[in-house]
Amino acid sequence: MREVFRRLSPDAPYFPDHLVSIQSGPDSMIRHVWQTAAVCLVKDSPHPLRILEVGSWAGHSSLTWAEAMAKFERDGTLLCVDPWGRYFAAEDLKPEGTAYRAMDAAVDLDLIYGLFLHNIGFADKRVRVDHIRGRFDEVAPYLADGQFDIVYIDGSHYYADVAHDIAAAKRLVRDGGFICGDDLEHQLADVDDAFVRTNLAKDFARDPKGRGMHPGVTLAVAEAFGRVADYSGFWIMRREGDGFREVELHQAQVFIPSHLREVDKHALYAWMKQSGLFG
Repeated sequence: MREVFRRLSPDAPYFPDHLVSIQSGPDSMIRHVWQTAAVCLVKDSPHPLRILEVGSWAGHSSLTWAEAMAKFERDGTLLCVDPWGRYFAAEDLKPEGTAYRAMDAAVDLDLIYGLFLHNIGFADKRVRVDHIRGRFDEVAPYLADGQFDIVYIDGSHYYADVAHDIAAAKRLVRDGGFICGDDLEHQLADVDDAFVRTNLAKDFARDPKGRGMHPGVTLAVAEAFGRVADYSGFWIMRREGDGFREVELHQAQVFIPSHLREVDKHALYAWMKQSGLFG
């Protein structure tokens, strides 16, 4: 399968829409910029950087982590953990024509794993990219305490899975390092608590006000940390001893990752210029 993708796109990563290989929408693209900010803030670590990515799918965010380490001239390792298999609940798969069904079909044919292998082949060679194919709850016990500068959580969004991933991340991140994640559209204190808890069996839900969210992410993050630093759905906290505090990313050096689509690069540049947040 990797050879198929090599023939389709021999000189660049490949992110086809029909395989739901990336998250669409402006907020999802903005989160790549915040990923680079996180790496900037740990770049002065006295040892080679180690980043753990829980949930890699087709490697879109993986390439951002790798490029950020290379851009800030840091040797390091990116470890990607993903089962590259089915994980959506039956209720989410019932509606016809959903992205969930397309994603399940892609993993049934092992297309996404092959696509991931193709895409990480374009990571900067100064960065070592390793991967383990398996569920994080099965892999995490074999990883040593405090060995990662950044643990990024973007696997299953169901509550029990997110809660486990965060608990494991707290053990694995070093003092001064970051735990961060994706898809926190709204924090628990800002939405109806009862709605969130009632919809935990769903990957994604819209409340009566039309606000979309991943209920499992919203609740698990709130229970683990309370309010977190949140940048367009990219949430991040710094470990300090046995506790965690919010992280200010606005003063970090950032860049637009090179593997993003040109239309997304232009939209990101316009947003960065208009926001006034960056030098």
